[in-house]
Amino acid sequence: MKSTALAVVLAIAAIAAGGFAWQTRQSLEETKAALAAATSQLEKSKADLKLAQEEATGLRKLATEQKMAAEQLQADLNAARLFMEAERLTVARLREDLAKAMTRGMPGARPAAAQALPPGMVPMLAPQQPMQVRIAPSQGTAIGVGVPAR
Repeated sequence: MKSTALAVVLAIAAIAAGGFAWQTRQSLEETKAALAAATSQLEKSKADLKLAQEEATGLRKLATEQKMAAEQLQADLNAARLFMEAERLTVARLREDLAKAMTRGMPGARPAAAQALPPGMVPMLAPQQPMQVRIAPSQGTAIGVGVPAR
């Protein structure tokens, strides 16, 4: 009876050990599956991160280019403003000069140089003398002119 009880205890111990091993193996398989899923998710996250970094680099470059273009446009705008202001001042000065000239002379006001001339004299260019064109004397064959074969 001792040996039967011992055999039963050993059988129960063997069954308990088998159950423990089976449960441990199941836990190990579940852990391996979870590890594989986590590794896959990590690789996907790394790929997504790399794409996001590349996109961020491109966007930074684009932002830098746009900032430089905006600065150039601002400089062009300032130059145009200065040019327009200078033109406005020039036009105002020319209007003042025209008004002075109109008040100085009669309705057909002329420039100051023309007003200094006596009446009836109008400045004109001197007429040019016509040129004579002559044919140059021939001294054999001309250079660059085709000569018939002999």
